[in-house]
Amino acid sequence: MNLKLRNKYKSVRLAIFSGTITRIEYPYCLDFDGHEPIQYAGFNSPNNIVFHLQAKDDTLKEFQFHNSCFDFREGHSISVITSVKTSLHRLVINHNTQRYWLTNTESLSSELLWEKYVLAFTLLFFYLAFFVSAYFIIIPFFDKTNVALMVLTGVAVLTATFILPKIYRLIKISRNQFLFEKRFRPQLQTIARNLLNDEQ
Repeated sequence: MNLKLRNKYKSVRLAIFSGTITRIEYPYCLDFDGHEPIQYAGFNSPNNIVFHLQAKDDTLKEFQFHNSCFDFREGHSISVITSVKTSLHRLVINHNTQRYWLTNTESLSSELLWEKYVLAFTLLFFYLAFFVSAYFIIIPFFDKTNVALMVLTGVAVLTATFILPKIYRLIKISRNQFLFEKRFRPQLQTIARNLLNDEQ
């Protein structure tokens, strides 16, 4: 099945693996392979899970999740939808209970490298424009231009060091949350509902 998440500037190809749970564990700690990305289910209470899925062609795969809360039992029919490029699991579907869970949601809408540069340069442009404007507004009120310039420069350096990175991070988080909620979450929910409806 050819699955894909689409955004104006981004496309994420998905792969699906379906099978029956042959083994399930709830270990305290998980031991991930060095090449395997850490899988996270997005729940606050730690409840790790490991389960094996056996497909109809007898292919067996193991899946591990941190902080998961799935209502799985051995014998249940499960589908796991994964990003092809990152190998992160995006969607887990239990066909027996007709429930689904969205996983690793934060990384889906993370910005591309060129988007980071655009955001950084835009923020820097407005930052410099603000202090240049402040220079021409504040300087006329001071008798000693050098003192005013030193104060303004000090404020600019402190702002660039401590405040600007926090503003940059806040804009990134807000942008990523908006992108996921408006673009990717509805598409994942549609994929899950379509897969469940195809069985009925």
